[in-house]
Amino acid sequence: MSSAGRVQVWVDLEYHSACKGPAAPKECLSEAMNVIERNVPITLIRHSLDALPEYQLPAGYEIRSYVPGDEHAWIEIHRQAERFNIITMERFIRAFGTDSAELHARQLYLRTAADEPIGTATAWFACDADGAMIGRVHWVALIPAYQGRGLSKPLLARVCQQLHACRYPRAYLVTSTARLPAINLYLQFGFVPWIRSSTDQAAWQDLAPYVPRLTSDPGRAHMTQPPEPMSRMGTPDE
Repeated sequence: MSSAGRVQVWVDLEYHSACKGPAAPKECLSEAMNVIERNVPITLIRHSLDALPEYQLPAGYEIRSYVPGDEHAWIEIHRQAERFNIITMERFIRAFGTDSAELHARQLYLRTAADEPIGTATAWFACDADGAMIGRVHWVALIPAYQGRGLSKPLLARVCQQLHACRYPRAYLVTSTARLPAINLYLQFGFVPWIRSSTDQAAWQDLAPYVPRLTSDPGRAHMTQPPEPMSRMGTPDE
């Protein structure tokens, strides 16, 4: 974590006199942690999938669609890249189901010239509060050894292009406040904070000092209702 990420939120010790020592209440300890350490779930939205940025893959890499058996590659990629979730076959099935044809149409794998799978992202979906379909950039991951090589932007561009091809007018994604590189990537790509509650507003305001791209008013995004849950939607990208 950067030095900025280690900055503590000072608490009023007189007001929070109970928040001392190893027996301090859990809510007090949480309050003393900064927003990165708390790893708060946040949502971003791209209000239009028209005029998407284009990024070329570096030589020696390709992106291809899911084929049966790739679920094992998905698990291995996320186990290497994921710091906060336990990755299992059950989680894959809960998130995406077992329809190979649909997975082929939606799930992408970034591979090396040696056909080694090193990254993945899925063009998923949900239904918003008005019943309209909305695209979801879901479970994006790149093996750490390949990060910093100009691969994340082409993978994100491709999954957004896939959502556009599926005729979704907009797309959202769920991440969390400890994932600063991912947040910066999504903001660069035209996603903005999706503010749907006072909790969302507070999380983005607390995050602003750590993310220069955020303005002093991250609430520019419309106050809108979250997508209605769908049985095939799976768990959030926490």
